[in-house]
Amino acid sequence: MIDLQEIFFGDTTLTILVEIVFRTLVMYVYLLVLLRTLGARGIGQLSPFEFAIIVALGSAVGDAMFYLDIPLIECLLVVTVVVLIQHVIVWASNRSDQIEEILEGKPYVLVENGILNTENLYKTALSHGELFMEMREAGAEQLGQVKYAYLEVNGHMSVFLLPEETVRPGLPIVPPWEIKRPSEMSAGQPLPQDGDYACSNCGNTQHFTKGTSPGICSICQKDKWMIASIIKVKVQS
Repeated sequence: MIDLQEIFFGDTTLTILVEIVFRTLVMYVYLLVLLRTLGARGIGQLSPFEFAIIVALGSAVGDAMFYLDIPLIECLLVVTVVVLIQHVIVWASNRSDQIEEILEGKPYVLVENGILNTENLYKTALSHGELFMEMREAGAEQLGQVKYAYLEVNGHMSVFLLPEETVRPGLPIVPPWEIKRPSEMSAGQPLPQDGDYACSNCGNTQHFTKGTSPGICSICQKDKWMIASIIKVKVQS
């Protein structure tokens, strides 16, 4: 037979349960008070460094809540020191761009005027599919609609679309390539029609005439091309 009382309670007494509740309340309230000093950004938009701070806080607070042989004063000291370190880092970052970049990172330009910055894309370890998903969420159906796309230090993507009158043909990203990848043509292959063609790696778009070959992309040196999309920004009423 399964002893449910042993599984759920073991040797735990009412006194131990009350102590756990008390420890949890103390650490939770204390942590809330300290987090208030970090401000809204410290809670809602975490950089990698700030995320590490939160993990450290969680570990210190969790241990004090659960392990009864750990004095509360030790955990309170750990939490206090972690928050003080955060304040020192913020102070130093506000006075040194180098320190801020080391600890917080820097934004990356991933798209500029409809062309992917493939070098930065590789640095951020993002795939084309992940980037295109962010573009679609911003309302873009092809890269010729995108003026800039930045990967912010907190991992969010900022996308700026061009005005409709300045949109040009670009690399199609709708439908998602995972559903239906557009047909590709290789460098040296005669093109089937006049029109604009986009490099399938970086989005570099050029106009070619029927029967000519697009050759190697002048920006990323890749050799695959797709028929560029001419979809413009849809104005929502």
